[in-house]
Amino acid sequence: ARAAPPAELGRTRILKCPPFLVCEPFNILSEDEANVWRDSFIKPQLPAGARCLFCPQPMLALLAHGGHADGVAVNIGQRETVVVPILNGKIVWTAILTGEGMGASTLTQVMLEMLVTRNVGVNSDMLTWCRDLKEAHCAVAPERVDAEAASGFAPAVEVRRNGRLCFQLGLERFLVPEVFFRPGPACLPRLVLQAVDKAVSTCPAERRPEVAARLLSAVAVVGGTAEIPGLR
Repeated sequence: ARAAPPAELGRTRILKCPPFLVCEPFNILSEDEANVWRDSFIKPQLPAGARCLFCPQPMLALLAHGGHADGVAVNIGQRETVVVPILNGKIVWTAILTGEGMGASTLTQVMLEMLVTRNVGVNSDMLTWCRDLKEAHCAVAPERVDAEAASGFAPAVEVRRNGRLCFQLGLERFLVPEVFFRPGPACLPRLVLQAVDKAVSTCPAERRPEVAARLLSAVAVVGGTAEIPGLR
């Protein structure tokens, strides 16, 4: 049989390949945005004839953490947190909420400010070092804490810089992540509850308590900051 020309052979291989799986990022906040992102950014990069399956990252996050068709995916980014309710296997686009200023950089800045206030030799040029301290030593306390109570959860740790002992890191370990739980607009649990409330408002009134319970039974928190012990 006549061998297929290279162009035809390449197309045959593409058609026989499984479809590409493309994850849509958390910062897509509406179905219209998703369609624009697919058409203007992804599809022009695909080989001719290639097939593509799109899956939102919030859906994958929920599945990866043991969730199923219902739940809430929370992505803590660098400068914002995005809360995405998922109901019956679909994103509830109208219920997505974004918390501006609720991110990893906020916690790093709080750590820096606390240590500068303590006057332990830390200055504004040591922001990256404070980030490393946060990632290595911070944890979420099992209950709300203040400056007086935080030291009781765990002993202080010795902090070294350039191989020399600088100071002991104590209450800051728990007070820094506590920023996410302070009463006010920038409160992580409050943001989750508000998103769930918006999601269940699309359901009949008699089903809302049951739907809210399903959503809150599977809350997946992702992002680098989610690795802080006690946050999940």
